[in-house]
Amino acid sequence: MATAGHCAYDSRQAKPAEYWIFVPNPGPNGETPDGIYVGAAITMHEDWAGKGDYDFDYAFVTVHRGFVWDQAKDGTYSMKDVGRLQDNVGGQGLEVNRKPAAYVVAAFGFPAGAQPDGTRPFDGKTLRTCQGGVTYWTAAPALDLQKGVRLQPCDFSPGASGGPWLVDYDATRRLGDLNGVNSLTWNRDAKGAYDAVSSPYFDTTTGEVYRRAAALTTPGNVT
Repeated sequence: MATAGHCAYDSRQAKPAEYWIFVPNPGPNGETPDGIYVGAAITMHEDWAGKGDYDFDYAFVTVHRGFVWDQAKDGTYSMKDVGRLQDNVGGQGLEVNRKPAAYVVAAFGFPAGAQPDGTRPFDGKTLRTCQGGVTYWTAAPALDLQKGVRLQPCDFSPGASGGPWLVDYDATRRLGDLNGVNSLTWNRDAKGAYDAVSSPYFDTTTGEVYRRAAALTTPGNVT
């Protein structure tokens, strides 16, 4: 599955995230209707791992077969296999080399952090969407971001990182093509709320990283 590089690997400490799991379609009270998927391997660009270069702040995580907790009559729990992630929830296509301003994108995420003025309009439990904004080239030299793509307006706060950007998104079928991930939030007008979010530009190199990840096999159940 695709995510932001900083959601999977801490380049400052040169170590992967610990206890990394993915829960698709979570319920409001912690339900896991489609299973729990534990990370097994991270495929990323060497410039994210080695330099924390935000031009490469993306990663593809191979996950174990999923499981749910099954409660026995005596109250004990065991892990019940539910199969592969893509078999259970499907997947999106991948789009690369699509220039900003030439498409409409829908960005998704679970924002949870505070806005610049300290308010917290998001609870981190509800899937939010930014759709219909304009995409622009953007840069942040301090973060080695030379070729980012900014979506504006979008009021996502921290916590939305790693959420997908989908082009040609069909809301009825919930399908589209992935061409970015939430990487950085921006307060460009210096007011009380974030007004933009950015992604690394997905180019041919991104496609090569993805192909390496796609060649990996799904590991068995985590124990």
